[in-house]
Amino acid sequence: MKKKLIIIGIVSFMLVFALALTGCNNPTGPRNFGGGGPSAPTGVTATYDSVNKEVHITWNHVSNATYYNIWRSENVNSGYIELGYVNSSYNGTWDEEIVAGHTYYYKVDAENSSGQRSALSAASSAVTIPGSGAPAVPTGVTATYDSANSRVLVQWNTVSNAYWYNIWVSENQYSGFTELGFVTSDYNGTYDYDIVPGHTYYYKVDAESSSNQRSALSAVSNGVTIPGTPSAPTGLNIIERTSNRIKIEWTPVPTAEEYRIYQSTSSYGPYEYLGAITDTGLNNWDLEPNTTYYYQISSWNSSYGESSTRSSISASTTSRGTLSTPTGLNQYANSSTSLSISFNAVSGATGYDIYMSTSYSGPYNYCGYAYALPQGTKIDDLTPNTTYYIRVTAWNSSGESYAAEYTGYTSY
Repeated sequence: MKKKLIIIGIVSFMLVFALALTGCNNPTGPRNFGGGGPSAPTGVTATYDSVNKEVHITWNHVSNATYYNIWRSENVNSGYIELGYVNSSYNGTWDEEIVAGHTYYYKVDAENSSGQRSALSAASSAVTIPGSGAPAVPTGVTATYDSANSRVLVQWNTVSNAYWYNIWVSENQYSGFTELGFVTSDYNGTYDYDIVPGHTYYYKVDAESSSNQRSALSAVSNGVTIPGTPSAPTGLNIIERTSNRIKIEWTPVPTAEEYRIYQSTSSYGPYEYLGAITDTGLNNWDLEPNTTYYYQISSWNSSYGESSTRSSISASTTSRGTLSTPTGLNQYANSSTSLSISFNAVSGATGYDIYMSTSYSGPYNYCGYAYALPQGTKIDDLTPNTTYYIRVTAWNSSGESYAAEYTGYTSY
């Protein structure tokens, strides 16, 4: 999942097809139908803002960009780490996680709606953060939920030469920290009241001198999960559509044990309960072409039940297209934990999607996709002595074909 930065305004013949598939439980990422990514951003600049103690990064807009991804290093030629992204409405952001006395360089890439990225831009000019007398980094940062007062107690070890302590919070232990506020050096702890049941929070602290020189951020605290009914999933996103399949992903809810899926062909309902899944992604298969589907998704855990609200999203399947159904689908090898298949090529196909189930009536798991190569498509991590029902479709940018069917099996 992306880490979003704070923004500023500114011919048919028999072939065997190659693919190593594991189990069918881990679908591949979204397909990109042809075409290249956007051009690399130009004019990347970085400027230190001494008032707000942050680095402002700007660049020129790129046509066909949906996101801009920001990278940073302390070496102009190597070692760049991706900080996060902003959407293409903006051509600037800022970096607050900086250390006095260090020098930084920035690069930016542009990404389109299909997930295709440009090359990285040229590096910005160097930005050196003033000051070398910053206090030491605070240690021993801990976070504890105070159930009696519905708040989180954040504590740390005192630091000599500190005048203030600045407290940061995020729901991701690796990124996305925002500054909550500060306390004077008379204290080595504070409370966070701005918390939501079902969410998990992580904290960092920096020490600041009387001349406003800050230490680096501390190591992250332990995570604190606020008890209560889980919240509905957020960040719902359609990441793939074909003529018979819609794929949705969302942001994990820390306290959710499963997600409940509801579907309708009308925004007014009624909504049919499709079932519950533990993944943060739905691969809804066997749909009708040229049809709009509406989804509602809730969170659930065994302690508090289902979230009080559901998150909604809709998407339309594409046309069926003109591709023929693959023929000659056959199992040509197997073992106790794998089987290999082959089939005839379909003229005009870009690739082939593989689906599998242990029941003819489904549900079918999306295993991945294959391209025409002179080897075999092997599906691993299967159960010994089990019958598997396999479906294969052909696809290109115009849509997906009907599925070919075959019944395969693993050995003892």
